Parts: sequence; C-alpha cells; structure tokens
Amino acid sequence: MATNNLTQELIRLSQKYVREVLSQKYAAIWDKTCVYLYGSVSYGEADESSNANLQVISSDEELNRNQPFFVQYEGRQIMVMFGYSWSQAEKYLIGLPVDDEAGLYGIHQAIVLHDPAGRFKKIQEKVNHYYPDKTWKDKLFKKWLSYFYARSGLKNSLIRNESIVVQIYKGKLLQEIMELTFILNRQYFPFAKWLHRKFLGLPLLSKEIEPHLHRIVEENKVDDLLNEIDTVRYVFYRLC
Repeated sequence: MATNNLTQELIRLSQKYVREVLSQKYAAIWDKTCVYLYGSVSYGEADESSNANLQVISSDEELNRNQPFFVQYEGRQIMVMFGYSWSQAEKYLIGLPVDDEAGLYGIHQAIVLHDPAGRFKKIQEKVNHYYPDKTWKDKLFKKWLSYFYARSGLKNSLIRNESIVVQIYKGKLLQEIMELTFILNRQYFPFAKWLHRKFLGLPLLSKEIEPHLHRIVEENKVDDLLNEIDTVRYVFYRLC
C-alpha cells in the first residue's frame, strides 16, 4: 500500500477509535479533553511499521491518574499517550519554549481528532506563528556556535586519528547543519529520526546543501572533509 493511502487509513482508524472507544472510556471528562495524532502519521511518513500515536490532553489530575497504553484495533497498533495537562499545554499561549523544537514541531503538524472547546486550536495557532524575531536570532546564534563546536571536534579527532570519535562528530555536525537550515527557513525541526526526510522538503538551501551532506559522510581526509564543511558554511553566509 502506498504511504499516502496508509496514512489515510491510520487517520481514519484513529478517528474511529477516538469516536467509538476513547469517548466512552473517558466519557466523564470528554468535553474537557483533547486528542490529536502526532508522529509519522501526522508527518505524512507512515509505513508498514508505523502505529498511530494519540496524544491526550486533560486535567492535571487525569494526567497523573493515567498511564500510556498500546491497543490492537482492527489489525493496527494504536498508542495512547498522556503527555500534557491543560496547565502545561496552555503555557504555550504565554510564550513558546526555546529548547523544545521537536515538541513544537509535533504540535504544528498535529491532526486534531477531538477538541470540543477549541482550546488546542488556540495553542496550535500560537505555535504556527513561529518564534518572534529576537528569539529566532538568539536561536540562530546558538546553533552557529554548536555548528562551529562540532566542526572543531571533528577536525581535532581527524588529526588524532580517532576513528570512532570522528563518526560521533560527523553525526553531530550533520545534525547541526540540518537544524540550522530549518532555523534559517523559520521552521521547527523534528526529532532526529525524521530530520533528513523533512530537511529535503525545505524551500531554502536544502537542495544546495544535500550533496555536501553525503560527501561529509563519505570523506575522511582532513583537508577534503573540512573543505566540504566550509563550502556548506559559505552557502549559509550567502543567505545571511
């Protein structure tokens, strides 16, 4: 089955499970509860190994009372999470956390299945506006520092011929480059498992940078590797 069809199947199945099962299980608090899809299904990346991930938002009391659980439903696995209470989630209306990109990405991409009072809609609208300029610039500066730190660590480990450490710093550097590209596009970046797939869809810089990522992976000579890294840096400079 094509990914798009599988995604639609999992959305339909989740809607049915929420409507027919969760609504009954939590009937006493249902009018004060939100349920949304997150993860591979909401990102449009579902495959045959994917399950449907449901996030439930309710009161602090309900959050403390309930534990995450898995169910088999019509041949598919569904995971139900209790990761936020309303008091936690609605803090986003006051200000967005600067160090929770993946969490914000999840809210931004969420598919809402139940939100009778529209409380989550307000949170999602706030998140969708992205960070204010000052916060964006601060994040950009910090990510530049992280990029240069990873570059320095990679260079030193190459010179010392520490092959395992080289691979560690290559991974760090590749992640910093892709996350920096997200920030320059003024978009939240997802967890690492989705980072490269979603990087490829960015409108700015991704197509230009992508070939250099593969060369960084493959190259192990100090001068040639640093040249590839610095070429990426010059790409960034042209935009900035």
